[in-house]
Amino acid sequence: MEVFEKTKEVLENIKHLRQCQNLTQEQLAEELEIASNTYGSVERGETELGLPRLIKIANILHIPPESLFNSNQEKLIFNSFNIGDNSNSKNSQHLYTSASIEQLKSKYEIEKSQLIIEQQAKEIAYLKQIVELMQKG
Repeated sequence: MEVFEKTKEVLENIKHLRQCQNLTQEQLAEELEIASNTYGSVERGETELGLPRLIKIANILHIPPESLFNSNQEKLIFNSFNIGDNSNSKNSQHLYTSASIEQLKSKYEIEKSQLIIEQQAKEIAYLKQIVELMQKG
């Protein structure tokens, strides 16, 4: 899976969870302390979603940030409701230590690197095919 596809998947998960929790873009933007049009551009993938903002969104949605990388939306929703049900307060959030944030950053960077390596391997294979065809012809 390409990096762009994984990012798109994460953004779709955020949007899906936001809608499942009956939150509007405006409400989530308010929680993030950003303009609603800025949040909208984040959700559409027009503005880069950095790790600090990703963690803050996950906290607002009451899920661990790594859950946003889950490609199974049914499991994602199930987990969000299980985690969310443990909290009766709208403002209670998961607390992440700097060590756990660093682990998330490392995990994200490793996953990103693996996707880049996979894409490059595909490109190399494709270029080898082109070279072979050129040598034959």
